Order: sequence, then structure tokens, then C-alpha cells
Amino acid sequence: MGGTNYNFPQGRKVTQYQFLDDFSKTFSRHTFKAGMNFRRYDINDFSFTPFSGGRITESNLLDFYNGGGTANSLQQRFPTATQQPLNIYQVGFYAQDEWRMNHGLKLILSLRADHDSNPVCGHDCFSRLVAPFTALNHDVNQPYNAAIISGQNAAYSGTDVLVWQPRLGFAWTPTQKGNTVIRGGIGIFEQALPGTTADAIARNLPGLNAFTVRNGKITPGVPGGLFAVAAAANQSLLSAFTSGGTLASIKASNPLFTTPGFTSTDATFKTPTYQEWNLEVQQALPSQMVLSVNYVGNHGIHELIQNGNINAYGFGSLPAAAPDPRFGIVNQFTSAGLSNYNGLTTSLKRRFANGFQFQFNYTWSHALDECSNGCVEPYAYLGVTNQSIQFPENPYNIRQSLYGNSDYDVRHYVSLNYVWQDALRHMFHGGPNVLFSGWTLSGTLFHRSGLPFSVVDTSVSGGIPNYQPAPFNAIFAQQVRPGSISCGKSATDTPCFADNMFADPTNFATQTRNQFRGPGYFNTDLAVLKEFKIPRSETMKLSIGAQFYNLFNHPNFDQPIGDFGQVGAGFGQIQQTVTGPTSVYGSFVGSAVSGRIIQTKIVFVF
Repeated sequence: MGGTNYNFPQGRKVTQYQFLDDFSKTFSRHTFKAGMNFRRYDINDFSFTPFSGGRITESNLLDFYNGGGTANSLQQRFPTATQQPLNIYQVGFYAQDEWRMNHGLKLILSLRADHDSNPVCGHDCFSRLVAPFTALNHDVNQPYNAAIISGQNAAYSGTDVLVWQPRLGFAWTPTQKGNTVIRGGIGIFEQALPGTTADAIARNLPGLNAFTVRNGKITPGVPGGLFAVAAAANQSLLSAFTSGGTLASIKASNPLFTTPGFTSTDATFKTPTYQEWNLEVQQALPSQMVLSVNYVGNHGIHELIQNGNINAYGFGSLPAAAPDPRFGIVNQFTSAGLSNYNGLTTSLKRRFANGFQFQFNYTWSHALDECSNGCVEPYAYLGVTNQSIQFPENPYNIRQSLYGNSDYDVRHYVSLNYVWQDALRHMFHGGPNVLFSGWTLSGTLFHRSGLPFSVVDTSVSGGIPNYQPAPFNAIFAQQVRPGSISCGKSATDTPCFADNMFADPTNFATQTRNQFRGPGYFNTDLAVLKEFKIPRSETMKLSIGAQFYNLFNHPNFDQPIGDFGQVGAGFGQIQQTVTGPTSVYGSFVGSAVSGRIIQTKIVFVF
């Protein structure tokens, strides 16, 4: 009732300011540089507002007319404040020396250090466990306020003080002509922890308490009504927490109390860092062309992992009972993730000469990780065919199922762009100027191999107590190639998985995530323009032509539905096409289209 008003306002108002300065001094063969930067975010966070006014659900009009009944409910949250002032800052400094050793060799030596602050709440709104959940005393008779410390100013119990990042680079021209260049480098780079992790910690008990109340009057202010019962339950919980209530005593005095979920962190929340390296060879060729081959690699450590099933039980190798009965779903942010990337890019480029230029690129790469896109927001959201897996199935063996192809692991990628001015004149070398001069052809071409996805079984994960309602890996034997004509593009086609497949409903899968591939993507655009000179003017020109988006009207298919829990409802079927991130209609919802678009174009230059 009331639409989605219960969910608003939400979001953040952010004020950002920064100070930075750099100093550079050249002497002899050295160029010395040093600098610092300071950046701060002051955030007014509204993520505590949803449900604070309550959401009423009615199942029939008669109960609504009577002001309540047995078929209604109230969901309401009680935050200490509907908005909280949070702030985060980052300070860093560096020193660098560019040393030109001789005419053909330059070395770059640098050292950078960064400090990323622990998020701070101006109202001391954070609540933390006294120890990481894995090291916590799980005695069910221990009072909640002995396991939880509330009213904290900082979100994490500890962070890195400084992250040191040494780096080395070089550029070498081995020939006198200077038509060959070899470049390379190696270094360490840090990535600040996502600030959104602080939101979850600020919503822990007793900073935000949630209740669902049923069977009562829905009018606010009515004695004994749903709103009054929910408010009384919250006051009872706060009083019991302060006085040292246990799970048993709070349940006895507050029948609406349910075991709360909780967000925990490592004792020291470490900063993600990446060891990166590359080696490139660039060679000048005849006809204004340049060929380069560049190998790039990196290895990430201390990456964020959301271990959201650490209090789950009653399935496979999980404990038979909840490790800590005082809590429901417990999500522990841990800096234990790893990632690896190796890529080789070959690029052929022609500089603009005689009215023609182009660049062709081919990349082979392989990206592996345990959680893509920072592990906070999924790379593939619910609403697309398949959703990203963000939580380890087995909380005691993260790499068993998580470490696999990244959500954006594109194994082969080809791109081409070109511009050809006065194209017909160059092709036919003659003819009347009014017909053959002034034509410009330009365009792009993209092709990539399919993105990976996991075959999951959501019907299994939904039945595990204290388990995140998230995709759950299944075990399958074989995938039909998704690029084939008969692969699941309609209900009558062959599903994109073979018949000899099975899921184990009693234990975790041995299949790692993202071991299946969707169809590839191909698109090419073309623009054709004819330029006319304006009579009696030396500068004004008029160009008329057309642009063709998806020139060949090539359909690009999405992944097949990979949820085994939807057998009989689309599992194995490709049910939609994919579009580019934008189109001639803009980049808003509903503007992207997958078919060919032809747009006429007039350009007046003066």
C-alpha cells in the first residue's frame, strides 16, 4: 500500500574535496618528481530510511475497510537515525626519478604510499562483533552486549596504516633509426576498499532493528495496533540489549524477536593490492603504419570476499546446527580474495595519410578471480539472464567453487576502426568532381567471444538455513556450443545443455563458477557522408549522408538460462537478445535496441 514510498528516500548526498600538488625538477639526465594528494568524502547516507515508516501489506479489501484483520502485516525497521553522516578520506604521496641513461634507454623508478581511512560515523552508528565471527565465542548463553560492541565511531576494527607501492619502468630504443621501441614495467598498485561496506556495518543490531508484525489494526496511533506493537517490540529489544539479555531471555520477553543477521569483518581489513607487469614491442612499418605487441599481466591479493554463509548449517559438509544460534545470516567481509590476468594485445595502426587511417586490435586474454566487480555490486544483475555469484557456496572452502573465470573474461576480442576521406576519388581515379569528390567512409567493427556463466540450482540454496538466497552451483557434464544454430533460441530448439546432466541436492558442487560460455558478440557500424562546398565561401561546407548502426542487422543472443531450478520454465533456452550500452536514442532505460538503425545526417561546418 502506498506504492514504493516505504523505500524512499534512499541514496546519498556526497560532498567531495581534494588537495593535490606535484613538484618537478630536471637536472642533467634526471627528472625528479614528487607529489601528494588528499581526497575526502563527506556522505549524508539515507540507506537507513527504507521501511522506517513501515510497509503495510493487506490481502483483502474487507480487512482494509475494517482497519485491519488477520490477513495483514507490517514490516518496519527502527534505525537510530534515518540518515547518518559518514566520511572517508585517502592520502597518498610519491617520489619518482626518470633517468635517461643514454640516447636509447630511459628508466623510471618510483615509490608511492597510500593511506585509506577507516570509515567514520559522526553519530557513532557502527556496531561490530568483539572478534571476527570465525573467532567469536559462540556460547548461546552469552549476552548479546558481550558479543557486540555498539556506538562505534569507526567501521572496521583495524586497517592497513600504509600501503607501499614500488614501481619500475623502462623504455628502450635499440636502433639508431628509432623505429623500434621496447617498453615494460612492473609495480604494485592499491585499490581503496569500497565505502559501501560501511553501510552494512552501520545497519547491525542494535543500530537498526527490523520486525514483522501480523494480525492487527493498521491505523498508526491505535493502542494495540500493528505500529504500536512493533514500536513496543523495538523498545523491549533495546532495553534487553542494554541490560545484558541473552537469546533465551529476549525471546521470552519479546515474542516478535527473531535472530538478527549480522555483518562482520576481519580483525584487520586489508587493502586490495595488485602486482602488475607488462612488456611491449613497437615497430614502425612502411606506409605510415605501426605494429605493437603488448603483454600485460596482474595478480591481485587481499581482494574483498563476502563470506555470506558462514552461519549456515544442515547441508553437505556444513555443521548440523547453526555455529552461533544467536544470529541468522552472517556475512563476514574478508580480505582473502585472489585474481589473475594475462593478456596479449596485437595492434596495427596506420597514421592519417592520403586521407586514410585505421587501427586494428586483437586481444587474447584470460581473467580469473573469486569474485568479480569488487564483490559488492554484481557485474551481472538480477533481471538479466544469469546473475553473478557473489558468495562462496562452502564458507569453509572459498576457492572450492568461487575461483574460476571472471564474469567479464573475454578470451578473444577484435576491434577495428577506420576513416577514408575522398574515398571514391581514390578508388576510381577519375570522373566528375561533383559525383566522385567529397565522399567519406568511416566505421567500426567489434567481435568478442562469449561471456562465461555458471549453471546453478536456486532450489537447493533456498532450503539451507541461514544461507544467502543466492545462485548455487550445480554439476553438469556437457554444454552444447551456444553459437550453434539449434542451441535453445526458441522453445522448440535443442537446449544448450546435454541430457546427461545432474545436480547434487545433498552436497556442494565440484564444478567451479563460470565454466560455461554464452554466444559471442558481433557488430559493425558504417557512416557515409558526401561533402559539398558552399558557393562563394572558402570555409563553409555542407555534408549529407547516413549512419548505419548494426549494418548487417546481426542478432546477438544472450546466454541461455542457467538455473536448473527452472527446468520446464526455460532452463537451457536463450530467450532474449543483447544490446549495446547505448544507441542513437541515448543511454537511458529502453533506449538501447539490438536491430539495425539507419540515421540520416546533415553537418554544416562554418
